[in-house]
Amino acid sequence: MMISTTMGNTALIQWQPPKEMVGELMGYQLQYKRTDEETFTSLELSKTKDHHTVTELYKGATYVFRLSARNRAGAGEAYVKEISTPEDVPTGFPLNLKVTGLTQSSTQLTWEPPNLKERNGKITHYMVVYRDINNQQDNTSRTTDTHLTIEGLNPDTTYDIRVQAFTSKGAGPLSPSIQSRTMSNDFPTLNFGVKAVTKTSVLLTWDLPENYKSQAPFKILYNQQSVEVEGNQKRKLIMQLQPDTDYSFVLTSRGLIAGGLQQQVSIRTAPDLIKTKPITQMSQGGKMTINLPKVQTTTRVRWYYIVVVPRTQSMQRWKNPDEMDLEELLRSREGPVLRRRRHVEPPRAYVAAKLAYLPTTFTLGDDKDYMGFRNKPLTNHQEYLCFVVAVLRNEGTDGTANYMTFSASPYSDPIQITTNMAQGMDQPEMLWVMGPVLAVVVIIIIVIAILLFKNKQERKRASPLPKDEHSGGVKDSLLANSSDPVEMRRLNYQTPGNKLQQSHICL
Repeated sequence: MMISTTMGNTALIQWQPPKEMVGELMGYQLQYKRTDEETFTSLELSKTKDHHTVTELYKGATYVFRLSARNRAGAGEAYVKEISTPEDVPTGFPLNLKVTGLTQSSTQLTWEPPNLKERNGKITHYMVVYRDINNQQDNTSRTTDTHLTIEGLNPDTTYDIRVQAFTSKGAGPLSPSIQSRTMSNDFPTLNFGVKAVTKTSVLLTWDLPENYKSQAPFKILYNQQSVEVEGNQKRKLIMQLQPDTDYSFVLTSRGLIAGGLQQQVSIRTAPDLIKTKPITQMSQGGKMTINLPKVQTTTRVRWYYIVVVPRTQSMQRWKNPDEMDLEELLRSREGPVLRRRRHVEPPRAYVAAKLAYLPTTFTLGDDKDYMGFRNKPLTNHQEYLCFVVAVLRNEGTDGTANYMTFSASPYSDPIQITTNMAQGMDQPEMLWVMGPVLAVVVIIIIVIAILLFKNKQERKRASPLPKDEHSGGVKDSLLANSSDPVEMRRLNYQTPGNKLQQSHICL
């Protein structure tokens, strides 16, 4: 087999019929592909053919050709040959040129290579061309990467920026220009950046000096939309984004620089790796077994977390897990102080487990420790929601990115445990719940006892003192038989001595 190429992106393949062949020759099978492709393009040719021309080959690419004879049983052993097409200058420009960071004297840029078909060979380097919009003098910076930081710029100045790709044959066309304005020296350094990324939200943060006071709000611009933030705020969660999509965010302050760009960051939202929600299975003794969802791909996954959200009035503002501050939630761990506090404050969302891989099922509330997170028993008659969140490795970075990327599942259906209170709570919870109840019961018993004692004392005071029936009868008999006034007075006003004498008389 002989292959000859031309500058017209074609290759002519020529061959001769096999000298030795088992069975009747039915035709030929020709397959070819670039070395960076996975599948071959396959052609079936008649037995009378002895050549074929392949068109629309890429310039500066390496191809593999396979030719085999075919009989009634199928294709035989293939003859393999590899060729390279000649290079040329790129016919396409670099794509998606954008600003990813700004200071008073620098601008950080990123872009992507030209389309594969338009590269016409291996890209050896890039040239960034930039100039002050008020000056016609171009400046250039060369790099072999797809990112570059332009240094030595003037503060509060707008620059026009373009980039072009080079092969060994020369330069390709310049990309469409973008404009970028450096920060002003009058404005404090904000350190505008990304704190956390989910599939539909991005948490943006920035810093302000301690003595910075401004009544003017900040404005965040992205994808032809804008959001205002109060001047004393240092973070903003941008929601309702699309999964696995590039976004560029610009922070501006209208109060200090009219229309001036302050800082800019670019980010790609997380892919939607967990499309289904956890499914509840059965509950028993303060526990609930759930079926965990499947993950689309585990290539970028570092860890899995199972998050439990008690259904309260404050928690209902989160319509989906992407609206929560997942970065803050995953950094929290419950200690002894928090354990006491939770009975006073409303219940909050918590991490039940951290897992290296995702099992098929998981039991909520088994009171075990999972890599530093306690899977607390579920409270009786309290409704819960749960979801799974995967922490992803950041793609396209050098490993120093200081933000976290999450891909979370939807909320589960409401979970509710109905069981005996003693079974649904652990010992500390029982003490906190039963202690106040027992105290109230003891106080009620003491109050009842005091009331009964007082009532008894009042009855004693109201009843007459008992008298000696016998002495009373003697006194009445003497009064009835005596007519002497002196004797009657003596009987009415007796002295102790008289009483003793009277008792002797009775005897």
